[in-house]
Amino acid sequence: MTLGSRYAEVAARRPTARRATGPDGERMLVETLNSARGLTARYTFRDDRLVDDAWSTPPAADGVPPAGGIACSEPAADDPTTAVLDVQTNARDGRAWERAYLAAHPCSDAEPWLVTGTSTRRVREPWYDVVVARCPASGATRLWFFDVTAFAERA
Repeated sequence: MTLGSRYAEVAARRPTARRATGPDGERMLVETLNSARGLTARYTFRDDRLVDDAWSTPPAADGVPPAGGIACSEPAADDPTTAVLDVQTNARDGRAWERAYLAAHPCSDAEPWLVTGTSTRRVREPWYDVVVARCPASGATRLWFFDVTAFAERA
């Protein structure tokens, strides 16, 4: 499961999860992964996208997630299907968050990605910022996709 996955996709992959509503009215799926250990997964959605994937156990329970558990990972962000979810409320904050994300994911041990261009695209319903970045250390260039549907229509 990756952050940014759609509700229907997560629900299909986790058929034993039960529907719930969070304290702020957000949609959630809650699943008991290991009843003997009390291991529970909670998936929280905003605007039909997975924004939080949390595992919990009772405070007294020690142990590791069971074999076959859910592997958490960051999205690759190299095309629209693996875009990073950007849930800021306006374009200014969204672009600042994208730069902060790139700074936290440097292209080499010492160098951050250098942004050389940005465009906005619509692929079916979602909107994406496509950031073109170059690695100063290697000269490699790549595209980073950010799902900006949360604020794109107000931009």
